[in-house]
Amino acid sequence: SFIDIAAVFARYHGQREPGSGRFHTYPMLEAANMLGLDTESIGSRRAIEDAAMLRSMLMVLAQWKRG
Repeated sequence: SFIDIAAVFARYHGQREPGSGRFHTYPMLEAANMLGLDTESIGSRRAIEDAAMLRSMLMVLAQWKRG
């Protein structure tokens, strides 16, 4: 099953695009920073680093869903 973390974060953040009303999406590192995750430790962006960052983002967003 596929989860679009960018779309989940967009709903979490709640900022809509003027005109279209769609949720505004953010680049992964910007969204991670907004969630308070440490992105300074990423030396190079490879698949393994991106996967770890996306997992961390999903864990933060899962706590939001639980309330």
